[in-house]
Formats: sequence, structure tokens, C-alpha cells
Amino acid sequence: MLPNTRKFVPKMTLFPIADGMHLRAPLVRAPVRPPAHPAGKREQGQKWVVSLSLVWPTIRRVMAEEFFDIVNERDEPVGRASRREAHACGLRHRAVHILIWNAAGQVFLQKRSRMKDVAPGLWDSSCSGHVDAGEEYDVSARRELGEELGLRLEQPPRRWFFVEAGPSTGQEFVWVYRLSHDGPFVLAPAEIDHGQWFDPVELGREMAACPGEFSPAFRYIWGLASAR
Repeated sequence: MLPNTRKFVPKMTLFPIADGMHLRAPLVRAPVRPPAHPAGKREQGQKWVVSLSLVWPTIRRVMAEEFFDIVNERDEPVGRASRREAHACGLRHRAVHILIWNAAGQVFLQKRSRMKDVAPGLWDSSCSGHVDAGEEYDVSARRELGEELGLRLEQPPRRWFFVEAGPSTGQEFVWVYRLSHDGPFVLAPAEIDHGQWFDPVELGREMAACPGEFSPAFRYIWGLASAR
């Protein structure tokens, strides 16, 4: 069993985005102002409404094909391919992983949505994602933090270490970033099922006992991070 630490689980609903396609969208509380009573007083309540601003980045990505820079063994761009082609053909491309620590020394992990095409339903880095075609690593890190966790940073997080592309990363060159933040986070429902803070020592024990509950890339990256 994973440790019973603080968990973020957003209230959700299904929101249609295209014919036959629905997205799990977060709900937020909005004020309700009914007409004034005869005595001139107004009563204000609350209701749950879909927050389109929180799901629009995901809607945009669902409706459009993603393209990556394909790179050589020196991480130099040599072409472009769609996400599907890059994964199906094992082409080298780029990604970012951000590990977030709070003031208590815990690390935040996300549990990937079961709708993901890679490692669905598994625990992963605090935030991660591909570097889009024509995009730089630092720009991608800031974008992913905004899209997945609702964090809007003026500057990119601090680069920690670089990982060479290979089978352990799914042929991704990866810059790993380190960030200090106590939350709370606004989780993207199409990307993340829920998130949780973990004590690093307990996390290491759980990963050793139940490796299949964690994404292969995260297991590899956490091993490198723990050795630093």
C-alpha cells in the first residue's frame, strides 16, 4: 500500500469536445445570485460549473496532432515526426521531467490518467511532458507546469541533470528540473488522475516493493536523482 499522505482529487464531470469524444473536466464553485426578495434582500449561494479555462490546453492538444523534433545521438534536430510515429518507430526525441519538493522535504508525484497512451494509471514525476517541435527544453518545462499543475512561472525551474536517450527513457533525451513549491496545484484531468506528496525514504521502499505501480521512465529518473 502506498503511504496515506495528502492527496489532491479534483471534483470532475464529463464534458463533450467532439462527436463521440468527452473530456473529464474539473468543476469549480461559482456564485449564484437569484432575484431579489420582495423585501429587497438577496440570497447568494454556490453551484458547481465546468471550468473551461482549466481544460482548454488539453482540448487543444486532443484536437491537434503533436509533432516532435527528431534528434540524433548528440541531441541535434534532424527532422520532425508526429507523436504516434516517434513512439511507434522508437525515434529519439526530447522530454522534460520536473520534480517538486515542499518545505517538509516531501516530493509530489502525479498518478497518470488512465486515458494516457504511455504508462496509464501509473505514478510519475511531479510534472513531465514532451518538448514540442521547435521548442526549447526550458520553454517546455514552463508550459508543462502550467498545463498539468496550473503553475505559471515567470522563469523556468532550475535544471538539475540531463539524461541520455535510451530504452529506459523511451528514446527520450530528458532534462530533469528541481522546483520548491508547497502547492496547491490545479491538476489537468486528461493528464492526471490525482496527485500525492511522498516522503522520499518511503517512496524508495514502495518502489522497491511495487515497481509496477510506477512508470518505467520515472523509476529510472528517480534512481538517478536519489544518487545525487
